[in-house]
Amino acid sequence: MVKTCCICGFEQSAMSPDLVFHSTPKDPVICKQWLKVLKKENGKGLLVCSKHFKPENYRQYCKKPLLKKNVIP
Repeated sequence: MVKTCCICGFEQSAMSPDLVFHSTPKDPVICKQWLKVLKKENGKGLLVCSKHFKPENYRQYCKKPLLKKNVIP
């Protein structure tokens, strides 16, 4: 299954190995904010690529890129 960003339509490929895809947060309050920004009603299966986040949106000292708790794309 190819991962596709719901904002820009960019797909995961060998040409973009540093691109990370994030699903909607589990926290219902933050998820609702994401859905409002994304103009979507349901977050199931939605992915947002790392192009839509700033470097400071990520936790430091993690092996893989993890978003901070309250970050909105």
